[in-house]
Amino acid sequence: MGRCYKNKDGYVMVSGMHGHKKANSSGAVPAHTLNAEKKIGRSLRANEVVHHKNRNKADNSSSNLRVMTRSAHSKLHKKYD
Repeated sequence: MGRCYKNKDGYVMVSGMHGHKKANSSGAVPAHTLNAEKKIGRSLRANEVVHHKNRNKADNSSSNLRVMTRSAHSKLHKKYD
């Protein structure tokens, strides 16, 4: 694994992950994605995202992460607003 850094949106990114399907054009993957995939024992599906339960983008502990569908995640965030 590469180095970790925060992107402009406040998410922790892990560089050097060029082969990962969620890697950006620079080869970085959100740490929350990697941690959630490790927790559930598989790659995220195309319609899945990772939600930070406490809304802290930098808290990537497995207990703070929840895998959910994009639709469910959108509905959840509409409740917050």
